Formats: sequence, C-alpha cells, structure tokens
Amino acid sequence: MSCLFRLNKKVTMLSLLFLFQANQCMAEPPYWGTIFFDPDIITAADPSAFESIDYSGQGPRVVYDRRTASWITINAYLFDIQWRDGLNTEAQVNPEFNNQAEAAVEAEKYGRAIGQLPHCLRVDVDAIWIHKGVNPFGGGNRSILIHTGQSALYEADGILEETLIHEASHTSLDSYHANTTGWLNAQTLDPNFISQYARDYPNREDVAESFLMWLAVRYRQDKISFNDFNTIHQTMPYRISYFDSIDCDLFPFIPDFDNDGVWDNTDNCISIANPNQNDFDQDSKGDVCDKDIDGDGLNNQVEILFGGDAYNTSDQEIVEANIENRLSKNISDSDYDGVPDDYEIAAGGDTTSSTFESVLALLTVNKNVPAMGGIGLLTLGLSMLCLGVLRSKKK
Repeated sequence: MSCLFRLNKKVTMLSLLFLFQANQCMAEPPYWGTIFFDPDIITAADPSAFESIDYSGQGPRVVYDRRTASWITINAYLFDIQWRDGLNTEAQVNPEFNNQAEAAVEAEKYGRAIGQLPHCLRVDVDAIWIHKGVNPFGGGNRSILIHTGQSALYEADGILEETLIHEASHTSLDSYHANTTGWLNAQTLDPNFISQYARDYPNREDVAESFLMWLAVRYRQDKISFNDFNTIHQTMPYRISYFDSIDCDLFPFIPDFDNDGVWDNTDNCISIANPNQNDFDQDSKGDVCDKDIDGDGLNNQVEILFGGDAYNTSDQEIVEANIENRLSKNISDSDYDGVPDDYEIAAGGDTTSSTFESVLALLTVNKNVPAMGGIGLLTLGLSMLCLGVLRSKKK
C-alpha cells in the first residue's frame, strides 16, 4: 500500500507540474480588450429598437458614481424609455445637467444607442445611470452606468456601441451564464482566452469579452478581416458553440422587418410574414413572396386564372391550351403584334404599331393595378405574361 501511495503521489505531483508549466507556456490572448477590436460591429447608422421617451419628473434614486467610487442618492431627472420589442427602462439623469431639457437630450441619446443592442442584452436593463465625468462605463446591478465625458472618447474612437454591448453583457448575461457548467467547460476546453482582460478576470469579464466576438464572427463577418475571423474561431470554438446554444434574441441587431419571428438574414421572404418559411420549389423564395411557387415558369395567378394550379409543376399544357383558346376567339389586333386592341387601349398602348414588350412591361410592374374597361388590368397583365411564354416557346 505504501509503495502504491508513493507512486500515486509522484504521478499527481508530475501532473500538477505539467499543468503549471503548460499554463505558463500558454500563448498570450490575441487581443487586449475586445471593445477595441472593431468599431463597426454596431454603428450609429444601424437600426435601434427605440420607440418613445416620456419625462416622469424628478425623484430620489440610488446610483453608482465612479467619480467618487461610491453609491450616492440623487434627485434624478427620470425618463421612461420604451423599446419596440416590448422592453423598457428608466433613464436616471444626474441633476448636474442643468435642466430637464438637457437631461432629456442625454436620456434619449443613450436610450437610442442601447436600443441598438440585441434584445437579450437589454432584458435586465432596468435603469440607465447618466453622469458627467471622464470615467469608465459599468454594467451589472440591472443597470448600465454612463459617464458622458468618457462617452465622448468612446464615440471619437467609434466604439460607443461596442462598449455598450460589453456592459449590457454584464447586466443581462453574467448572472445566467458565467458560473454554469456549460460555460466553465467551454473555458476549460478552449485553447485560450480571447483577451488579456478576460484572462486576468475570468470570472468577471470572460462572458462580456467573448460575447462581442461571437456576434462578430456569426453576424458581422463582412466587417472583420479573414485573419481575425480565423483567430476568433481558433481561440474560442467552445465558447462560440455555447453562445450558439443559448437562443439569444438579437433584434434589432439582426432585424425582423415583417415581425414573423425569423431574422431578416435568414428569412426567405423579408417583406411578408411567413413564420413557417414554406418554399415549395426550394428556390430560396418563400411561397408568399414567390410569383412562381412551383417553379414551372408560369406566374401563379396566370395558372389559377387559366385552370392550373400554382402548386402543380405539370399543368403547363392545360394552362397554355386555355390561353390559346382565349386568344383564338375573334379579337381585334390592328397592328398584328399579338396584343389585342382593347388590351393596348386599356394599358395606354398604341394599336397602330407593335407595343408587345412595352405593354407587357407596364402590365407586369404592379399586380395591384385597378380594373379597367370591364377587363381587370391585372387579368390583362397575366394574359400578356402567358402570351410572352407562348411566343418564346414557338420561336
């Protein structure tokens, strides 16, 4: 037993020595601090969820002020800020700003800027503390701390929004993720910390330092260099996978124009809500936006109008036969251009010269054209579209 104990003790000591030496030899993290990485992850021109701001008077609030490194009570100017994804916050502005009007400018400025952050970073932002002074921002405590003198420096460097992402990560992510088994495993499995700041304060700063880089490689690849993209992936692959798994609502960082719950960068129909993302012919155009749902070369409404089915790829002969039947009737076509005179007149064309292409273009620009002369202009457009198909097939 004593020999086995001595052997185990030696193995344990050697293992610890190896781990210590490996840690000492670990390469420096690739970045000092990630807020300085790239000023274009979010810019002032990007969309904001900001919706409204209302002044609610002055009242006592306990806030933190880095100038005194202490909690203080101020008679703050108070503003209710609404974001259009259902979240809201209270801007608490230090009365050192001379009056309500000055305070309102600051409250709206930061309400808009913070409104550019993903929804998941604003969930726990119950308050925005705004002071003067050239002092670092802060996050946590269900708030974001802002010193406007420091903000001016961040703005000059183009990193105000990136700094707010960092601080809001403290506020809305740290308490849910920093001490979870999944996150701690990712820290262990990844080859390095993404920044020196994260390495020096792993329990406090790692989530906030890493989240911005996840956003960059997942959703702003066009903003960063190929080398940076590879560096981030090679440095924190398990942290990236962890963030992929947490179902973070990124609106408005990734906008959802039609409010169907599908972000625009993956939505196959951005302008019309289609949460099911149906795409019958798999052409990357959602059915609700696709003028040819079944991909058979015939407009949906043409198929329906002439006895076909927008979801049937083998109904072309039926549709074309019905169109030919319609055109075989005694229809006046003075200029023999294939466009009936009443169609040309209704569309503002010329019955004395060939205007097929111009009439076709006019009739197919907008499907929602009002009816004219007893024959809906929509019907004219659809018929002419089919005429074009038939003409091209007969050449």
